[in-house]
Amino acid sequence: MPVKEIQAYYALIRQGPGTVAKRLAILEAQKAKVEADIQEKYTEIAHIDHKISQYQAGLKGYL
Repeated sequence: MPVKEIQAYYALIRQGPGTVAKRLAILEAQKAKVEADIQEKYTEIAHIDHKISQYQAGLKGYL
């Protein structure tokens, strides 16, 4: 979470319990972003694994 968003989140905390719904929304949005980032990393790993398999198969032809 960017620093400005963290500051805004903590400003809401200081405003009291009336901001719970806004804070919850911020946390839910942050969770969704992190989950999307993780999924993107899994996709990148799958691409790298595929490329590694291609190189390994190519090396077997040379040995």
